[in-house]
Amino acid sequence: MPNRSFRFRVLAVLLLAAPLLGPTGWAQRRGEQPQIDPNLLNEDGVRATKQNRYEEAVEAFRKAYLAEPNQDKLVYNYFTSLVNYSIFLAENGNASAAIEACSQAISLVPREIIVASNLAIFFNNEAVKQLEQGDFNGAIQSIENSQEVVRRFQLRQAAEVIDRTHARIYLMQGREWFKKENVKNALEAYDKCLRINPQEVEAYLDRSRIYWEQGAFKDAVTDLEEVLRIRGEGNSPNIEGLINRIKLYAQAAGQPITDQSEFFVLEMSGGDQPTESKIRRLLRDVRLRIARTFQINPQTEIHVKIDANQPLIRASEWIDRPAVDFYGESFSMGISGVDPESRDFREALTFNYVLTLLVNVGGREIPYWFAVGMAQYMISEESHLSIGDITSLLAAAENNLLLGTERLTWKNLENMNDTQTIRQANLESIGLVEHLAEILREEGLGTLLKAVRDGLDFNDALTDITNMTPEQIEEEWKNSL
Repeated sequence: MPNRSFRFRVLAVLLLAAPLLGPTGWAQRRGEQPQIDPNLLNEDGVRATKQNRYEEAVEAFRKAYLAEPNQDKLVYNYFTSLVNYSIFLAENGNASAAIEACSQAISLVPREIIVASNLAIFFNNEAVKQLEQGDFNGAIQSIENSQEVVRRFQLRQAAEVIDRTHARIYLMQGREWFKKENVKNALEAYDKCLRINPQEVEAYLDRSRIYWEQGAFKDAVTDLEEVLRIRGEGNSPNIEGLINRIKLYAQAAGQPITDQSEFFVLEMSGGDQPTESKIRRLLRDVRLRIARTFQINPQTEIHVKIDANQPLIRASEWIDRPAVDFYGESFSMGISGVDPESRDFREALTFNYVLTLLVNVGGREIPYWFAVGMAQYMISEESHLSIGDITSLLAAAENNLLLGTERLTWKNLENMNDTQTIRQANLESIGLVEHLAEILREEGLGTLLKAVRDGLDFNDALTDITNMTPEQIEEEWKNSL
């Protein structure tokens, strides 16, 4: 493997580099304190490396380097020992320490960024091996380690290969879930695959089959059309034939494709056709994910306006803004200077869509705290409250300064001008929804939304489902901080 051949090359350099300084430079006069001899330390490091005692080698070379930091060979020996140690740590499952050792090595010799690529490739190869063994969780952990190296050292060339591996893991996991007849998890895995690599044809094919079996004919056709776009028109006559069969099947089932709504209308200004196609595909995937999670779609089509000449407001920036200009019919976003397939754009699109959808379904009767908290909650599976945010909320709770659900309303936020209070309002909203999600899970949140869609008052629906009033839920959340 690449990492092992690299280590053997490094070892050869270390052995050749052993005799560095003549003994006369380190003669000790009578009565003086013993001085550190980098020659001896260097020999210790070489010996430890030959015996695969990499941590000891690092320590020996480190001391030699500190004794003579201007000796190029000592610098390089210390560097190579850190590289060896980094790979050793990676092989033994200590990813964070491996990345740290790699970082220390590159700080010594910045031009040797290739060693970081070596580490990223090692983790990538581990992920491939684990995937072949059916260890999906292990493969995901390994590829995330690889991506951490890529992010830390900005390895753009390695990123593409690693992203393809990451996407492939979710593709194979989706197929495994499908074999087990867990369609929901299979679709989620295919979604993750396509978010990482929107060119993964096999994920579109697999997902289109599920949509067809579920009677979502338009979604099945849209996925197959993506396959045609990627492969190029005329290169997949079997796919073209399948699209025609699905259209005929939908017609016979009384659900002609032309009558099926996408639930949104996209308006793009200032952008090109490829960018618009990417945004349309991403918007559709966001809509499908929310629909599958909560079994709910907009009551009326949502108009999405994207301006290529306006800057993007990232989802994280909404923490300091009152999200009050959402009325359920439309939302507007900028995309200037941002890749539509980037994480920033996807998160911002998700935030805007979910917030608009909730008001579309339940009007302004849905509380501000729930709408904004849900919009942030649905961005990703991770918590959106940092340690600092939680500390801030805890301090506010201890001093009775929390706003509470009664004051987290659309009207109050419209009249707020203080950035700090707005930020606290939004953090409270996120915290309340994350706590509510722990109580209800996705199924319960979907039941709540459907009840509101059908005309039930939000607070009444919440009490019916949880057997708790909003105030009781708020009190329980505060106690959990």
